Amino acid sequence: MPAYHKKTKQSTEKKISLPIEQLTLPDLREAVKGRFASFCTAVGIQALMTLMEQDVESMAGPKGKHNPKRTAYRHGTQSTSIPMGNQRIAIERPRVRSIETDQESPIESYEAFTNDDQLLEAALNRMLYGMSTRDYEHGIDDYNDVAKTSGTSKSTVSQRFIKASAKEAKKVLGR
Repeated sequence: MPAYHKKTKQSTEKKISLPIEQLTLPDLREAVKGRFASFCTAVGIQALMTLMEQDVESMAGPKGKHNPKRTAYRHGTQSTSIPMGNQRIAIERPRVRSIETDQESPIESYEAFTNDDQLLEAALNRMLYGMSTRDYEHGIDDYNDVAKTSGTSKSTVSQRFIKASAKEAKKVLGR
């Protein structure tokens, strides 16, 4: 009796263990193995990490150098994710705290990429075209070769569809 669900193939190939922000061009070539979308994703994540580091440096000054005029100080990193296509990609976001209020300060470049609207729209479009939540992860680009991904489970996709369809219904009924 054939299995109802598709089995995912386990890769026996060598995995890159460096964090994405430390990858060099040869590492990227090995990681993406000719997949242009994966390469663009890896370069995009690296660019975001650079932008975030520049934002942190503008608030807290250069790392390891004391600046009496700084408005904030570095406060480690936090594991988080950003939306990419139809899923979320894991990154390490630097944290910065204000000297005056001792509250966490937002990093503008990170905030610019945290909007979930593209995830909602992608879920709505795929569901309206007949893709089930069960098959959702099989019908999207796979970026696991570049970074850890999430947000493709049946329940997550279903929640996005409900949220997006409610938003669209509100638009139609509000006319």
